[in-house]
Amino acid sequence: MTTKKPREATSERHSTPTAKSDDGQPPTEPSAGWRLSAESAAFPEGGLWERTFDAVPELIAIIDTQHRILRANKAMAERLGLTKEQCAGKACYSFVHGADEPPAMCPHSQLLKDGQEHAADICEKGLGGHFHVSVSPIRDSAGNLIGSVHIARDITEHKQAQEALLESEERFRLTFDQLPIGAAMVSLDFRYLRVNEALCRITGYPREELTNLGFPDITHPDDVAGDLERAQRVVTGEIDHYEMDKRYIRKDGEIAWIHLVVRLIRSAAGQPLYCLPTMRDITERKRIEDALKLANAYNRSLIEVSLDPLVTIGPDGKITDVNVATEEATGRSRKELIGTDFCSYFTDPEKARAGYQRVFRDGFVRDYALELRHRDEKVTFVLYNASVYRDDNGKAIGVFAAARDITDRKRAEESLRRSEKMQAEAEKLAATGRMAAQVAHEINNPLAGIKNSFRLIRDAVPKDHPDRDMVERIEREIDRIAHIVRQMYELHSPRAHAPRSIAVGQTIGDVIAMLEPLCREHEVAIELGPVPAELMAWLPEGSLQQIVYNLTVNAIQAYTHGGIVNIYVDDTDTEYVVISVRDRGCGIPLELQDRVFEPFVSAEHTEATKQGLGLGLSIVKSIVGSVGGMIEFESNINEGTCFHVYLRSKQP
Repeated sequence: MTTKKPREATSERHSTPTAKSDDGQPPTEPSAGWRLSAESAAFPEGGLWERTFDAVPELIAIIDTQHRILRANKAMAERLGLTKEQCAGKACYSFVHGADEPPAMCPHSQLLKDGQEHAADICEKGLGGHFHVSVSPIRDSAGNLIGSVHIARDITEHKQAQEALLESEERFRLTFDQLPIGAAMVSLDFRYLRVNEALCRITGYPREELTNLGFPDITHPDDVAGDLERAQRVVTGEIDHYEMDKRYIRKDGEIAWIHLVVRLIRSAAGQPLYCLPTMRDITERKRIEDALKLANAYNRSLIEVSLDPLVTIGPDGKITDVNVATEEATGRSRKELIGTDFCSYFTDPEKARAGYQRVFRDGFVRDYALELRHRDEKVTFVLYNASVYRDDNGKAIGVFAAARDITDRKRAEESLRRSEKMQAEAEKLAATGRMAAQVAHEINNPLAGIKNSFRLIRDAVPKDHPDRDMVERIEREIDRIAHIVRQMYELHSPRAHAPRSIAVGQTIGDVIAMLEPLCREHEVAIELGPVPAELMAWLPEGSLQQIVYNLTVNAIQAYTHGGIVNIYVDDTDTEYVVISVRDRGCGIPLELQDRVFEPFVSAEHTEATKQGLGLGLSIVKSIVGSVGGMIEFESNINEGTCFHVYLRSKQP
């Protein structure tokens, strides 16, 4: 027959010294008959003791020195699935452990060896769980060991909770240690209690060194105060967490940038236990950011050093960036410009919109002419050169445009154009004038003879003669012909007088007085604006009078049924005096406006102007050009005409 080996079980024993007899030997085992008699006397059945024995919830058994159960309480019997009577006399190792002999860890066996109390935590499937087992010796009146009281307390739930806690702590340890980011447990006085491997890599310190330091010891001096201030607020409960970017000084002296998040861990009762910081290494990100900042600063300096307005535009036509030159050209700050419509800063918004849309369509534009408007309405002529910029996938995400200021070039071109036009007009006027002067000279001599001869005829005709009015009409026509001949001659004749300072206000006043009869005839009033008494113009004597006379006569004759002629003088320019003559008559036809200063060109828009030869404006143009002045005008049909004459205010 094969003997069963005792079942092994995990145990934790708590032993006391073994008792000795007077001769130094363990007590001897009494005889069986004596033992049964003693047991019967020691453990009587029935009564209060029995009821108390069965009321105890722990599993209790009285076991003799042969491992036999002498008595089991109700809890023990029920756990074994037997009655108390069935338990009596049976070997405990057979019922409890299912073995043929006591297991090696049996507390009762230990007690039998040394006579002392013993205890152990065991996991026993026969009893269905974990138990804390304790045994105490039982002795007879002579002090001889006759057995033990075996008490088993069910600690299964405690063990399960303990194992769950250990498992949880192990999971936490594994998670904590294997986190890819730095983590630590920090005391409330900011010392490292525990650190993970990632934090060791970030700082370059081994665990044993870090746990002897506090986080201020390895934090960059410039970041310590801010970190400590926030940490203190977390500990006091003012805030529940904080985040910041900060620098560690690694053990090798290098700088490590981290993104830090700190939270406070509390007990179940709400008491602060420790801080739990996590640290993500952002050193590489910071390096890239610094490089990007440097690149941006470099690019920005390149943009800002440009004297040309530079701008970037999004697909929606909104401005995304500008340089200082653009701010100066528009009179608006970078903050005001970004996010606004690019087209709104030009005199022709639709043309500007078509320009940047063409860039998105074609990829670029070259020398696209626009007029950039300043906040104070000043206009800058620019040529835009623009191209798209793209993302990594090649998609056009914006337009980069540079505007070259061509205002000076535009002015130079316009000045050249005017000069060439003036030269052509002057040459044409000179040729016409020479011819007119020659014709006038040829006509003037016979005309003088006709006039003198007609005076004899006029004097011979009595004043009361019926045809006397015809004589006077002939004389007026001869005078008109003489006036026309004189105008033709003056168109080319050199000025007899050198330029000098001429009083502007007085001269205009004399002309207005001279034209009173003509004003009455045409029912026109002349209104003169304020003119400073000391205001002078630099030109030959008589020239200013002739200029104002011809322009004012034209203005009077522009009315068919009366009106007002306004004369204004502007002395705000330090170099020129500007004299403006305005009417609100019929206006100059558009087809004649480019030729209005040519000799013998008449607008012929009223009966009065049809009577002239069209030399008045040619003479004015000739005089103004000869003294270094300018003349310009604007005219609209049925709204009137205004001429502006620019004359030097002093000797150049």
